[in-house]
Amino acid sequence: MTQVSDMTECDDNLKLNSVYRLVSENTCDGYIYRNYKDDTYVISNRVKLLLGLDDDKLDGISDAEDIFDGVVDYDDIVAYASRLGIAKEAHENYFEYSLHCDSINRWLNLNVYLFYGNDSICDEMIVYFTDVTNQVEAKGDLEYQAYYDTMTGLYNRAYFYNILEGWIKLASDREQKIYIMYLDVDDFKKVNDELGFESGDELMIKVSHFLKKFTTPNISICRVSSDEFILAQYGGSIEDIKDKYYCIRNFLDNSIKLDNGIIEYLTISAGISVYPEHGKRIVDLIGNADIALKTVKTNGKNNIRLFEHNMLSRFLRDIRIENMLKKAIQNENFELYYQPQYYVNNRKIRGLEALIRWNSESEGYIAPGAFIPLAEKNGSIIEIGNWVLKKAIMDYGMLRSIYGFDGIMSINISGIQFKDSLFEKNVEALFEQHRIDPSKIEFEITESVFMGDSKSVIELLERLRTLGIKISIDDFGTGYSSLAYLKNIPIDTLKIDKSFIDSVITEETTSIITTGIIDIVKKLGYEIIAEGVETAEQFDFLKSINCDNIQGYLLGHPMRYDDVCELLKGNSKF
Repeated sequence: MTQVSDMTECDDNLKLNSVYRLVSENTCDGYIYRNYKDDTYVISNRVKLLLGLDDDKLDGISDAEDIFDGVVDYDDIVAYASRLGIAKEAHENYFEYSLHCDSINRWLNLNVYLFYGNDSICDEMIVYFTDVTNQVEAKGDLEYQAYYDTMTGLYNRAYFYNILEGWIKLASDREQKIYIMYLDVDDFKKVNDELGFESGDELMIKVSHFLKKFTTPNISICRVSSDEFILAQYGGSIEDIKDKYYCIRNFLDNSIKLDNGIIEYLTISAGISVYPEHGKRIVDLIGNADIALKTVKTNGKNNIRLFEHNMLSRFLRDIRIENMLKKAIQNENFELYYQPQYYVNNRKIRGLEALIRWNSESEGYIAPGAFIPLAEKNGSIIEIGNWVLKKAIMDYGMLRSIYGFDGIMSINISGIQFKDSLFEKNVEALFEQHRIDPSKIEFEITESVFMGDSKSVIELLERLRTLGIKISIDDFGTGYSSLAYLKNIPIDTLKIDKSFIDSVITEETTSIITTGIIDIVKKLGYEIIAEGVETAEQFDFLKSINCDNIQGYLLGHPMRYDDVCELLKGNSKF
């Protein structure tokens, strides 16, 4: 091999031939010329720059060969030309292709000219290099985004649906089942609120990495939204997919370390639909799995349910109710009923509990249990709760003014309403407007209000009690009830749930538990109200264990305001 040089150093003969003409007219990021007849290499300055080399680092012919062979392989190029059907007899041939050069970690586009002699042997080769790394990576990003969720690396919805389309065609031909499991991490919003969105993203990435472990040719997973995923399984059994759910739930049972903190415990809900029983279209299968998921969500979360067709009718009814609810809120188409509470020792009226009722023009009576959860879900419970609060205080003012009623007005406060930033201000304004003694108002809250930021909840309770408002824990004995936490929260009254009272006579265990609760709570200095008292036997038992107050059908049903007026007119027991 005779020389390694820039093109400017080539002899006059080289400058005159067709190779030099091609070089001088071509614009690129550099070139390498190889003459096999006289063993000559020519390396352009741009190639040296691309490879990070300078003349001092080139040690003669051996380095030039290493560079050339490290980037382009003669045998590969000739073989590629042969696959393209390029005839050696044409003497001058051209083709183009791209490759990844591992030695410099760049994508290069190669324009290759081959010059053959009379013996059909390649005499000369010139390769023009264009660095297309940025273009290739940009194209790769676009292709990646076409198939994957960029944050988690799971399939995106569009590509996942394409996979399901193929599976459905295959399953139809082979009479196979497809299982769709719709997953939702419970209360994920609290992670964002308490630790920030970056921690929320970090958590979802960790969850996604765990989910990827289930991926096989017959199992695909996609991320639907921030905290929702779908796992699809071709073939197998319903038990297989349930096992995967419990595996995921066990993973979330353990603490997960994040950069900004530790998630001690998470729960996850899931709904399942099955092809073809629950639908033959993707939209039906995923929609029905989502309906099963929503059923889990409204029944305590952290569980899994298989879709049932009656779920769909309930779901559609909920949509109708939710739409009607918007109009009902605008027109204030609600009514308050009041159920009296009585002292056990003398049966005098202790107070009234305000209970909302909605009699829809199209659907008739709609139970609070049907529309309150929907209102809590869409946030309209704040408007409804504010209406209840205002109406109850107004009615109380009228009853006090007209009949001298001096009892307690108990008002249910939703956890969402309670945590509304304007709640405290609204309460103070209503007291001032209607000149109500705050000590005659009792706010009933459930234990769920303490989930999350319990510190701020307790601080608000203390401020409300400073105003004179009584605080009552409603439905004690359900949900997350624990006598231990009572010593840490500022309350005045505890209401024992109806589920205890129903079996207090017939079940000895319930009788013992109820007796123990009342004894402990009274020693803590709280007032007791037993809910759902319907028989004389229940009343007598509660009286025997020193229960303070009762509420239930035995002594009084919920009644309209006018009926309360009639009750107070002819009743001196208040």
